[in-house]
Amino acid sequence: MKKITLLLLIISLNGYSQELKLDETGLYSAKGIEQYDSINKTILFQKVNEWITLNYKSANEVIQLTDKEQGKIIMKGIFDITASLVTFYVHHTVIFDFKDGKLRYNYTNITLENSNNSNNVFGLEDKNWMQNKFIKKIQEKININVSSLNNFIKNATIKRDDW
Repeated sequence: MKKITLLLLIISLNGYSQELKLDETGLYSAKGIEQYDSINKTILFQKVNEWITLNYKSANEVIQLTDKEQGKIIMKGIFDITASLVTFYVHHTVIFDFKDGKLRYNYTNITLENSNNSNNVFGLEDKNWMQNKFIKKIQEKININVSSLNNFIKNATIKRDDW
C-alpha cells in the first residue's frame, strides 16, 4: 500500500513538473496541456480569466488578448525569484488555448531583470552555475502557478451551496 501511495504522489508531482527548454527564438519556454473532463471551453476560458485577476496585480494591464470564440488568452506578466540574496523579476508571456476539456499553456519570452533594472535575456549567454540556479527557480515558480491554476479550475467548478 505504501508503494502505491508513493507512486501516486510521484505521478501527481510530475504532472506539474514543466522543464524550461530553449525555443526557436533562443529564449526559454515551458509548455503543457491540462485535461479537465466535462468542463467546456467557455467555462475554462472564464476560470483562467478569474485566476489571472486573482493572481496578478492588474488583469487589465497583463492581459494582452482575449478571444472567447478562438479560445485564446495572451498575457504578459512578472513574477519574482530570489537568488544570492538579490530579487530578480521574471518577465514572461503566457499563451492559453482552450478546447472543450483541455487547456494548453505556453510560458514564453522569459527574460530576467535584476535589481539594477538591466534586462538579461536567457539563452544568450553560456550556461553557468548561476544561470542554472535561475532556471531551477523559474521552473519551480511556473510549476507552482500551473498547480494553482489547475486547483482553482477544479475547485471552482465544484457546485457550491446556494447562498
